[in-house]
Amino acid sequence: MNNDRLLKYYPNAYEAETLTVDVAERQQYAVSVDDGARAARAVSGGDTFYIQVITDAAHEAFEDYTGVLIGEREVIQVSRVGDRPAQIRLARNPVVQVVSVEKDDEQIDFERTGNNIYVRESGDIKITYTAGINIFPAKLKLGIHKYISTQYDDRQNTSEMALHRVPEDSKRLWDSFKKNWFV
Repeated sequence: MNNDRLLKYYPNAYEAETLTVDVAERQQYAVSVDDGARAARAVSGGDTFYIQVITDAAHEAFEDYTGVLIGEREVIQVSRVGDRPAQIRLARNPVVQVVSVEKDDEQIDFERTGNNIYVRESGDIKITYTAGINIFPAKLKLGIHKYISTQYDDRQNTSEMALHRVPEDSKRLWDSFKKNWFV
């Protein structure tokens, strides 16, 4: 649907409030634990569990920083819409397919453009969709490697909170993934 038509049918649409976003568990990784160990230059076999933790944290950090899911997964998002037409920005990218848009377990009409859903209904709207990438560019992998090696090198100071700090090198590599995806 083109933007002129959206404006005609959804004049003065406002952005709805996102209440929850639930993402299915990751089944696919851009970087394996073995690759992570090589990136960290880990020499001790006893570090395998720690490397696994850091590798998981690196994938999660990429997804949180960019909004892009590694591997296609089902996402269920609930957004609150007021008393006028609204734009619902889908939280995880890139959106591959919208499976359903529901209010009170009933399908409702919607329009989609890119990562946005437009609805006329008010109340809590539940959107089920598939999002994610299955091809992992070098910048994504290199950013994960940088994350793993930085966290491993600083492991004496690594706490649960430190694992959520994204190294600047990783951010620079991942910045190009922070965009509106159109699939």
